[in-house]
Amino acid sequence: MGFSKFNKNIVLQILLIVISASAFAFLINVEDKIMARIILSALLMLQTYLLIKYINKVNRDIALFFLRVQEKDTGVNYKSGNVKNYGDLSFSFDFIIKEIQNAKIESEQKSHYLHSIVNHTKIGIIAYDDDGRFELFNPEAAKILQCSKCHLMDTFREECPDFYKKVIHSNDDITLVTIRLSDTILKLSIKKKAISIGSKRINIISFLNIYDELDHHEFESWRKLIKILNHEIMNSMTPITSLSRTIKKSISRDGKELKSGSELTHEVISDISLNSEVIEDRAKSLINFIEVYQSINNPVELKMSDFNLQALVKRVEKFFMPVFEIKQIRFKIKISEDLILNADESLVEQMIINLIKNSVEAIENSTDGKISITAWEFENGKIGLKIKDNGKGIPESEVDKIFAPFYSTKENGSGIGLSLAKHLMYLHNGSIHYTPDDAHTIFVMKF
Repeated sequence: MGFSKFNKNIVLQILLIVISASAFAFLINVEDKIMARIILSALLMLQTYLLIKYINKVNRDIALFFLRVQEKDTGVNYKSGNVKNYGDLSFSFDFIIKEIQNAKIESEQKSHYLHSIVNHTKIGIIAYDDDGRFELFNPEAAKILQCSKCHLMDTFREECPDFYKKVIHSNDDITLVTIRLSDTILKLSIKKKAISIGSKRINIISFLNIYDELDHHEFESWRKLIKILNHEIMNSMTPITSLSRTIKKSISRDGKELKSGSELTHEVISDISLNSEVIEDRAKSLINFIEVYQSINNPVELKMSDFNLQALVKRVEKFFMPVFEIKQIRFKIKISEDLILNADESLVEQMIINLIKNSVEAIENSTDGKISITAWEFENGKIGLKIKDNGKGIPESEVDKIFAPFYSTKENGSGIGLSLAKHLMYLHNGSIHYTPDDAHTIFVMKF
């Protein structure tokens, strides 16, 4: 592949120079051809000048092309005008220009897309260089910090001095910070990151005001707790009040003057005794409820140690073996013999006992009960533990309540097992969650 017209021009001009030079050499020794030699000499110099000029023009056009590419100027059509004389080269230039145009359009589209996301997200994002110039200050950041005109760091420092001091000016690795802003207190979740773009260092800060969210969740937690407390207390106090009224009515005339001993029949005394027993039972139940509540609030000191998880689960299996035999429940363990867990062994054992107890109760009326415990190690070294049974699952409407203290789907349940499990996993910096399944009930813990 050649340059078409360019090649022809070069070859033609070199050919003319060779012909002129040959004629000049032939006439150089002919004495009566002085004028011809002068004309040929001038023609040879002119041809050389035109060749040099043409090559320089080509060099300038190519240099101009790369300059335009460097400056992202893609408005030239290399298939028309003077540059079309370069043939294949002009087509190559035009192809490169179109590719640059397409890349530029795609880049602008992506930039617009990312800009829209940044502007519509509910997370505040600001980015600035080491000289204090803001590269980005999205609308949510302006809304949270109440600083719509903070385009310069000096202005930002004056408008948000607490944020500047605790976040921007600080080199500490912070995740949560409380900011005072005029008469407002903000509790911000913060993430900081520095990136390099070429020789430029950009600092990115993203933040979210979690104060209102915490208030909302705190209110909801209190509302649920008060509802549960109200339910338990009313369940106890209503029969106590009713039975007390019945006893009072049995030993008095019209609820005022007390009857004499001779007026109290054996039947009345028996009723009073029975009602007193019921009142005592309800009072004990209420006291037990309060003790359970206190057990949740009392701080637990973990006794961390390394122990064999399979050995612990086998102890639990032995504990439940009589129940498994009576109820014909098949129990399966899928845990490696050398899997070691670092945790509070006694608390983990109690938690597994509570969860298996729940599983046994869930498959109460099943003739083919199955419970399995599986454990494994993640690539990051964390341990996973899964307890699965084929009992009746948890109704979808109840799933979000099962870890609430004192909440139970069972008639006589305390509602403490799962809430304690969640609390213990939190103390171990782990998690527990319920996985809905049509045929199984599955709880997964991650340590």
